[in-house]
Amino acid sequence: MGVYDTVYGIQMKCTPEQAMVEYDVGDKIPLEDGGYIGREGIFIVMEGYVAAVALGDLTTKWGTKLSPSKALESADPILEAIRETTKKTV
Repeated sequence: MGVYDTVYGIQMKCTPEQAMVEYDVGDKIPLEDGGYIGREGIFIVMEGYVAAVALGDLTTKWGTKLSPSKALESADPILEAIRETTKKTV
């Protein structure tokens, strides 16, 4: 399972020291400014604070729906390890 922090219910393992901390909009967070995506949704960090949260599906620039889980598939280290193991054993 592992230890992680959550931002409004979005599980994150990119904070410097995960300790099961729960962040909400307006909370100071030790992450660089930018957009972060988790399986449950996305959140925005501005000036070191959680500025906004969006749960659920994302909308692409073409107007199609994309689940956060699907968006993460190409960058998921666990799925990549499974793919590599499968390639070697087949």
